[in-house]
Amino acid sequence: ISGYSLKLSREMDAGGMRAFVTLSVEPRRQIDVARTLGRFPQIETMHTVSGKFDLVAQVKTATSEDMDRLIDDIGLIPGVTRIETAVILSTKLDRR
Repeated sequence: ISGYSLKLSREMDAGGMRAFVTLSVEPRRQIDVARTLGRFPQIETMHTVSGKFDLVAQVKTATSEDMDRLIDDIGLIPGVTRIETAVILSTKLDRR
């Protein structure tokens, strides 16, 4: 057993907005970028991925203005070369 967690119902966790943020990172900067991203409390999960992007993060903010500010802040991180954001409209399946 590696741990226990609490999963809130959709009704309890309905506020705010979520998005997937995909990032391209300069070669050899991924560790530094990931460490910096880890300081953002809005980032719920972060993964390295194969393909045209290097990292994918799931983020949650209270408002669209907060999301815009977060994306701007992420774009200022040294080593980040490209960002794409996909706002999550609804969740059809979550087996976590």
